[in-house]
Amino acid sequence: MSEGHSDVLVVGGGPAGAACARLLAQAGLDVTVLDKAAFPRPKPCGEYTSPHVAAVLDRLGLRAAVDAAGACWLDGMWLHPPGGPAWLVDYAAQGQRALALPREVLDRVLLDGARGAGAHIVERCRARDLLRDRHGRVIGVAALAGRVARTYRARLVVGADGAQSAIVRALGVGASMPWPRRIGLVAHYAEVNLEPWGEMHVGANGYCGLAPLGQGLVNVGVVADLPRGSRHDSPIALFERTIDALPGVQRRLAQARRVSPVRGMAPLARRVRRPCGDGWLLVGDAAGFLDPFTGDGVYEALLGGMLAARVARQALGRDDVSARGLAPYARLRQRAFADKHRLAWLLQVFVHQPALLEHAVRRLAERTELGPPLVGALGDFRASRDVLRPGYLWRLLGP
Repeated sequence: MSEGHSDVLVVGGGPAGAACARLLAQAGLDVTVLDKAAFPRPKPCGEYTSPHVAAVLDRLGLRAAVDAAGACWLDGMWLHPPGGPAWLVDYAAQGQRALALPREVLDRVLLDGARGAGAHIVERCRARDLLRDRHGRVIGVAALAGRVARTYRARLVVGADGAQSAIVRALGVGASMPWPRRIGLVAHYAEVNLEPWGEMHVGANGYCGLAPLGQGLVNVGVVADLPRGSRHDSPIALFERTIDALPGVQRRLAQARRVSPVRGMAPLARRVRRPCGDGWLLVGDAAGFLDPFTGDGVYEALLGGMLAARVARQALGRDDVSARGLAPYARLRQRAFADKHRLAWLLQVFVHQPALLEHAVRRLAERTELGPPLVGALGDFRASRDVLRPGYLWRLLGP
């Protein structure tokens, strides 16, 4: 069954796809969004975003809607290394706050924003493969709605269908990530009082983030090493074993009760060889993901969706959605995210080497002038390159 022809077909209605669809629909383009789920739907996520997401929501015109949906704005995060005192990632001291909101709520607000701008939303419709012309250019998607096969044709296809992207598989642009090999697991707990701060507890084999969502509800997110060899722990067993190894988390949750299933995703780290090509763009987790430690996922998804919309609008206006016509998108992503990605890789070294993390936290306590640039870089409201300079790293890590 053919479902007609759009200017843009966005596969995936999460933050990246919804942001891209909203902006393109506002520009007067005919936009269709497909998603395999029905919204609102649960989504494994730390549900904590870096502070600069507020500015991106303002640019999308959706900050008020997010606030009205019950947003919890956090003053910062306490970082607890395995030993020694904690360090406060103090966003409020620099006039910033971080968003915490259940993904079921946030995603609904964002997708409603795309719908309100004129995008056509098709739920419970799973993309299965790509349609191509005789030159190999992507011209649409073959999908399945229940048991009904459908085809959707478009001048441009945007893959926004997450870390397990069917679009990435069909394109063959996924690339292996031998390290780090970790799993992310999340659940909601009730009767935990943390506001207005979140917490991050790092252990020898993983870490746990606690993000307050308001009214005593907390997102508990665990990132742990994937079991090796013949060991096959259930997700719940691995989740609980990681928490048991973190005394600070145990204390926080001693009187709490879990009120949701444990959901997860593995492996967390993924990358692609290129984010665009003839007739297609990738955004959000479909364009690559490393680790949720700094709360960058939703921020990068929204900003990436905005960058994709800018390039797509220009390319469609020129009637050139070739790889060359869409190439500015790769350059914009490089400019926007490359330094933060380098910082994220550096943080992976710290998280995997607890003694190094403890040393860095002690230095931050002793040399207080080192804190604000790092807090700003972690929160995406200051340039990451400032804390990647040799002089800064020497003062943080040297004797």
